[in-house]
Amino acid sequence: MAISPFGGFILLLSSIAGVVVGVVFSRIAAEFILIVFRINEHLGAIRDQGQMRIEAHLPVVMQRP
Repeated sequence: MAISPFGGFILLLSSIAGVVVGVVFSRIAAEFILIVFRINEHLGAIRDQGQMRIEAHLPVVMQRP
């Protein structure tokens, strides 16, 4: 098996491209995870607002002593 400078150059370029693709993919995955957690926080805030509105409209029941 002969050593080819052209083959080595292609291998070097493909390795660099693989690193770039890996970094971009990991960034996209991390952003997706952050978006999921941000959506969860917003849904929790909406749920809390709904509970406060329901509690504000509930009648107050007086208990007898």
